[in-house]
Amino acid sequence: MRSCTLLRTGCQWDWLPHDFPPKGTVYHYFNTWREGGTWERWNRVLARKLRQSQGREATPSAAILDSQSVKTVEKGA
Repeated sequence: MRSCTLLRTGCQWDWLPHDFPPKGTVYHYFNTWREGGTWERWNRVLARKLRQSQGREATPSAAILDSQSVKTVEKGA
């Protein structure tokens, strides 16, 4: 059910599950962690752990960029 809600509403604060604290409290922590860099640090740590659990190096050694999907402000001819 939650995945249907997420698809229908994105991540609106009014649609938080009922077992969460009030939306103001959740938003306060979310905003504090976002501004303090906590989300970014967690993301880095979890990405490393996932790569290691898959038998890969903790950090990628290469990247692929698709220039066709990069949006620019310039208009094509």
